Amino acid sequence: MFKRYLLAGFLAVCSLSVHGLSGTMPSEDTIIPQVTPILTTMTVSPTHAGSVISDTACLSGGLDPSGTITFMLFGPNDNSCGAPCITTSTVMANGNNCYTSDGFTTSSSAPGTYRWIASYSGDVFNTMVSGACNDANESVVVLPAGTSVTGIGMINSPYLGQASFNLSAGPGRRGGTAGMLDYGDPNAGFRFTSVKITSLSIVGDHAHITGTAKLGRRNFVSFVVDVDDVGSPGTDSFTISLSNGYFATGNLVSGSITIK
Repeated sequence: MFKRYLLAGFLAVCSLSVHGLSGTMPSEDTIIPQVTPILTTMTVSPTHAGSVISDTACLSGGLDPSGTITFMLFGPNDNSCGAPCITTSTVMANGNNCYTSDGFTTSSSAPGTYRWIASYSGDVFNTMVSGACNDANESVVVLPAGTSVTGIGMINSPYLGQASFNLSAGPGRRGGTAGMLDYGDPNAGFRFTSVKITSLSIVGDHAHITGTAKLGRRNFVSFVVDVDDVGSPGTDSFTISLSNGYFATGNLVSGSITIK
């Protein structure tokens, strides 16, 4: 039997040889329709000006999809996505998977609501899927650049327990930096309250703090703390290193970090 397959508008013709005789047989058409994949998207929000934002698009229900996924970013505060997009990135699709756009660094002077649009190109087996302005989970609220940080919580200790912290840092009334850090790791056998916060720098959702603290009656140490205020979905993180060699880092198991 001679059969031809119509695959999304393409015609494939095959011929058979029967008992040494070649030729064509009566044809029969088999149409394999294209499927329409599901494209779900998600970005992280809120975040702070100066941070890097990106978008994620997940393909599901497709027939071994190939082609490309294009991400376009609009904003800030372009409610209809009517102005030219401020960046575009394209990712090759390879099956029903999740794909992430290139990152875009927001300006510290340009807070507001940014909007992503993700679209799938389609291929011979799959129809294209076009995103639209204001799709669900595609808006990023970019807050003004932060000047202060507070936080309280716990992380897993390198000594197989949990360490706790209470942190605040911001501009001082007379210039410089003011604040405090309480930190304790019972499994390491110490707890301290800072003597002085010496510096604070904030870039996007990340804060870097330095200071000095007193361990016991006579021992002074310097410390460096790095924290991340991660938008939803995500988990805030805390890292501390002391001049005596102590180091701990991890995502918070309780509590939160707030940059504002």
